[in-house]
Amino acid sequence: MSKPLASLVRWLAALAVVLFLPASNVLLLMRPAFVSFEYSLPGFPPSDRFDPQTRLYWAQESVRYLLEPDDAALLREGRHISQFQIAGQPVYNQRELQHMYDVKGVLGGLIWVWRVTGLLLVAGLAVALWRREVRPPLARGILLGGVLLVGLIVAILLSALLNFDSFFTHFHEVFFKGNSWLFYYSDSLIQFYPLPFWMDATYILGGLSLLEGLVLGGISFVYLRHREVRK
Repeated sequence: MSKPLASLVRWLAALAVVLFLPASNVLLLMRPAFVSFEYSLPGFPPSDRFDPQTRLYWAQESVRYLLEPDDAALLREGRHISQFQIAGQPVYNQRELQHMYDVKGVLGGLIWVWRVTGLLLVAGLAVALWRREVRPPLARGILLGGVLLVGLIVAILLSALLNFDSFFTHFHEVFFKGNSWLFYYSDSLIQFYPLPFWMDATYILGGLSLLEGLVLGGISFVYLRHREVRK
């Protein structure tokens, strides 16, 4: 394999690892089951406005909405987030609805990245099974991606641990325009997903990505060392 092609394989693999693993973990946590898990934790903040059953139901329904691809179909079926009501009153105000639309847009982009990078990794592994010369640059790329991911996640977790409020603010400033993500404590989004919810999600997401980066990087390192020994 030529050096330019080997370099391309290495960097594509590294980029795919850095993007695919965190994206996979975000999609893993963006599930109603994670909401239920959080609500079951001892000391999880109660709601001032909603009873536990109502709170859990609408918090889970909101997560389901974010994962649904077709807003038009949801409107026809009466399951669109703008149609959520409790006792005839909207669950979300207009500011909250706009933020949920923004979140859905960001999540849609994340799903696209997840699919593309997942396809790259699967294609790379398939070609490596067929062509032996692809295996070393692919392994080096996965190792590089694991190292980069571990470094990135360590930096993110340290930032979150040192000052979560600042980390949370900077995160939203990167992905959302203006202050559309700021709400009153009495707003439904804060009642459903208080700060401890996001703290747990951040640490679990970071921990999973860190572990996966170490495992993938470790496997690639062992393979490359074994290959060198056999020469």
